[in-house]
Amino acid sequence: MGIEPHEESRLLELIPVLGEIKHAKRHLKTWMRPSKRCLHISTLPAKAKVIYQPKGVVGVISPWNYPVLLCLGPLIGALAAGNRVMLKVSEYCPETNKVLREILDRALGENWIEMVEGEADLANRFSLLPFDHLLFTGSTSVGHIVMRNAAENLTPVTLELGGKSPLLVAPSADLRDTAKKLVFGKMLNAGQTCVAPDYIMCHADQKQTLIEYIKQELLAYYPEGVLSPDYTSLINPRQLDRLQGYLEEARAAGIECDNLMSQGPAQSDGKLALHVIHQPTDDLRVMQDEPLWAFVTHFIV
Repeated sequence: MGIEPHEESRLLELIPVLGEIKHAKRHLKTWMRPSKRCLHISTLPAKAKVIYQPKGVVGVISPWNYPVLLCLGPLIGALAAGNRVMLKVSEYCPETNKVLREILDRALGENWIEMVEGEADLANRFSLLPFDHLLFTGSTSVGHIVMRNAAENLTPVTLELGGKSPLLVAPSADLRDTAKKLVFGKMLNAGQTCVAPDYIMCHADQKQTLIEYIKQELLAYYPEGVLSPDYTSLINPRQLDRLQGYLEEARAAGIECDNLMSQGPAQSDGKLALHVIHQPTDDLRVMQDEPLWAFVTHFIV
């Protein structure tokens, strides 16, 4: 379902991965060298050094929002360290998974990597396996489950978890420049980024001016609104329903919600226009879950 502009895919997914591969190839010999350590004079004439060795089999659970970068990125580090890898990819990206499987089979073969596909129940069983190390990227709620499952085998875990990303606007800020940077960071991948600007804290006097500048930037980026060909879709109907549910909950609570992209419909073909929720209360799901968009009309220092 949906699209992502080629330029955006290259910028966010392919260029960083290629950079990681080049960096690993350039520095691998240095990383593999034993590293000398200093000893206390009382241990002379002893010498000490660290000899780096592979851990063994590394499990990687990758998310749907960056199915190439957050799949191949951890894979590069694990393979560079000499490990074999079992990779659980997101069930939300079946077409991307097909391409990844072809590339990995051709480049590495099953001796180095085993790619696994399946729903959430399979991911749960995957995290129960006795890996020598486990890497997970995803939500905090699922991260709790992964950590608990890994603890059964005392598996070391690396978690990269999403969360809230507030934007604090200083009283002296250039609001036009703030809007330009804010829109760029928010609209990449349709906001489906764990560190995308989430909610704004600014002085009430700045609010309306900042909103107008945001509207101008959105109009310049997307003159046809969500109908613009380079406007990224949400990954699937489930995520679209989740974001619409935030708006419906806020409106039901009597909180004002505005579409910032009046140059087109509020949604179309899996695309949702950027909205602002004015003065949301902390009990709303939009203020508990990962980002949509919200304004808090006071400035916090």
